[in-house]
Amino acid sequence: MKRLVFLPIVCGLASCATQAAVPMMWVRADGKSIYSSPAIQTQFRMDSAVCQGQTQQTALVMAPIYYHNLGGAIAANMIEEEREKGLVQVAEGCMAQRGYFHVPVPISTETPKPVASPIAAPAPVQH
Repeated sequence: MKRLVFLPIVCGLASCATQAAVPMMWVRADGKSIYSSPAIQTQFRMDSAVCQGQTQQTALVMAPIYYHNLGGAIAANMIEEEREKGLVQVAEGCMAQRGYFHVPVPISTETPKPVASPIAAPAPVQH
């Protein structure tokens, strides 16, 4: 009987973790486009690289998560999700200090240009 009660709880926790991510993009606080000039693009890439490094340093000092059973695996997954949220906050805070905000991509008929995230691989440079 305990297993029948435990299974719906596990399924409920798993469904919470599968929410669709909202697409995000970086914008400058001064309203200028990141693509408005080569100098601004270069500054963005440098700021992004610095913030990516800070985020990676933060990730390196996090203790490993150990677990032994299904309950431990669920708890480890929840801890990992919280860590990922924390790392995003580190990146967002670092970029905010440099004048950028992480905002949802506006829904429009026009496709916005992708912008590199400090926690993802940089976008290719177009000449």
